[in-house]
This record gives sequence, C-alpha cells and structure tokens, in this order.
Amino acid sequence: MSALGDGERVRGTPLSSVEVHAILTNLGSDPEIANGVAASPATSADDLQWLALHGAWFARWLVSQNPHTSHETLLRLMNEPDVSYATGSFVAQKGCDADVIRIFWERECSRNLPKGDSAFRALAANPCTPKDILRTLGTFPDPVGSSATETLDSLSAQ
Repeated sequence: MSALGDGERVRGTPLSSVEVHAILTNLGSDPEIANGVAASPATSADDLQWLALHGAWFARWLVSQNPHTSHETLLRLMNEPDVSYATGSFVAQKGCDADVIRIFWERECSRNLPKGDSAFRALAANPCTPKDILRTLGTFPDPVGSSATETLDSLSAQ
C-alpha cells in the first residue's frame, strides 16, 4: 500500500504503471487495493478509466482527484452525481481541463451559491479557468473578484 501511495517500490525506485496494473489485476477485488491504485501517481490513464467505470464510490472519488486522470474520464465523472462535485472542485483548484472547468462553473452558477463560495474562489485563482469566466468572476465581490482580476492580469502579462 505504501508503494501505491508514494509511487515508489523502494525509496528512489519508481513504481511502474505495469506494476500498478498487475496489482489492480491480481488484487483489485480488495477495495483498499482499488482505492490505493486509484490514488497512485503511477496508475495509467487506462486503469484510472477502468476504475472510474467499475470501482466503488470511493475509488471513483479518488480517480477524480488523481492528476493523471484523462480528459475523457474526467468528463465521464462529471456526469456521475456522486462524484461530480468532487471532480469539478478538484479541477477548479488544481486542474487545467477547460471543459470540466466550464461544466463545473455552469453547475455552480445554477445553484445560486453565495458569490464568495469556495467553488468560485477556486475558479478565480486558477489560471486555466477560461478568460470569459474569469472576467465574470472579476465582477464578484472580494475576495473572488480581486482574485479573478489578479489571475487575468497575470495571464495578460505572459
């Protein structure tokens, strides 16, 4: 389990995606193993996709938080009510998938959340948030508005 967690067989020796696949294939019926594979930085996009389709709720949630999850798998998870918010929230904070960010933005706007909500703060600070969304967030009260304006300004300076 520790090898899955830190992506190393032994200190300094990376765990390969082939080894992670073997673990999933041979031990994946154990929910703890499936969760470890879903969270592992060494898991391949194909295995993450398989877990998104066949894993239990927590494994799918962990797939949504894995930075190596493919665009297609993230979009699929955005259509699953039990992991949709977690997927969008993770991408809004740390991801760079404009399609998922836009879906998350539209869903959160439709919920009539307070304009200072954490979802809007995450979107405002993410340089991968599409510029039209950042411009709209720039009209929100602080801290969201100032954060979105700062993010837009930093993108313009590049």
